[in-house]
Amino acid sequence: MSLERKLEVYKVCQKHNILIVEDDPYFHLQLPNEDGTPPPPVTSFLKLDTDGRVLRIDSFSKMLMPGSRCSILTANKIFIDNILLYHDLSVHTASGPSQLVLYSLLNQWTSHSLEDGTDKTGFTAWLTALQKHYQKRRDILITAFEENVPRDLCSWNKPTTGMFLWLEINLEKFPNVKASEGMSDSQWCVNLEDLIFDSYLKNCVALAKGHWFMIDQSKLKVGFRATYAFADVDLFVVAAERVGTALKEVHLKLYGDS
Repeated sequence: MSLERKLEVYKVCQKHNILIVEDDPYFHLQLPNEDGTPPPPVTSFLKLDTDGRVLRIDSFSKMLMPGSRCSILTANKIFIDNILLYHDLSVHTASGPSQLVLYSLLNQWTSHSLEDGTDKTGFTAWLTALQKHYQKRRDILITAFEENVPRDLCSWNKPTTGMFLWLEINLEKFPNVKASEGMSDSQWCVNLEDLIFDSYLKNCVALAKGHWFMIDQSKLKVGFRATYAFADVDLFVVAAERVGTALKEVHLKLYGDS
């Protein structure tokens, strides 16, 4: 959300006394600009909070150790104290080994800021290196898509944060062939997504269905989420080729050579 939008949301929450839980695990994975300079900082709801109504959640799993099952909660003391009581009566504690590793690592990483204010050995330096790492992987995957995925059948974004790319299917190229059977356009979108997903699996490539993330299941939208965090970069081209093949196969099956 833009800063203006966040301010609007915050005002509504003030008016109706609503708490904001800001679950933002990719905040520290903002990717550098094209010239390698740091991205413009995103303003957290926490920074806008004047009432103590924001509870912010960050995750070490995304920015340090996948699978660590350790997160950070930032909120006013009243919320923290009550959440700790609930925590003690439910899960009791986060992973012990993960906490020990984090404690040891962060103690070693205690910021050794230089006179120019830079941090060349600590947590900030790690995040900077991680952002550049994901930027490189993102660019490799996008290049592979540009060279192997048919642009007339779909489009994709260029993420500025996180580790996922959104692939949007061009519905003009996949019109509802079951409308005469009474299938609505929204039902067709779900059906088409299933067909393409099955074709992906048949071609041995896995993307997440867009409808898994949609609150409104009736949206006339078909898409998939791809990640550039996991696979070996040498496989990105192979994966992109299989995505392209799968889309062409579905289109040929539904519409022939048209």
